[in-house]
Amino acid sequence: MYLNLPPPTATSSHGHIHHSFSVLYTSKFQEAFKTGRLSELGNLLHSFKKQTFSGRRSLKNYSPWLANYRPEGSFSNGLLELPGFKGNTLKVEAFRDEIEYLHSKQFPVRLTFVGL
Repeated sequence: MYLNLPPPTATSSHGHIHHSFSVLYTSKFQEAFKTGRLSELGNLLHSFKKQTFSGRRSLKNYSPWLANYRPEGSFSNGLLELPGFKGNTLKVEAFRDEIEYLHSKQFPVRLTFVGL
C-alpha cells in the first residue's frame, strides 16, 4: 500500500511521512518477501514507528488533503458524519495542523477539527 509512492502534493491523500517510508523501505520489503525473511519486517516497522509516531506532529506531513480541507471545495457541502454522533452531521470548517500521537500500544491520534 505505501510502497513506491510518488512525492505528495497539496491534494494527495498521503504526506511526507508516507513518502519517506516508501523511499526508505520499498526495497527492504521487496527483498524480505522474495527471501521469505518476514520477521525482519516487524523490526523495520517497529523502528520506523518509534522514530515517526511520538509527540506532536503536523497534519500536513500525514495528510495534505485533510490539512488543506475547506468545506467550499468539498463534497456534501462540508458536512461530515463522524463516528459517535449517532447519525448527526457536523459542519467541519477545517482541521488544526497540530496532531498528537498518544502513548499507547496502538498509537492513537488526537486530531482537532474546527466546526459549527
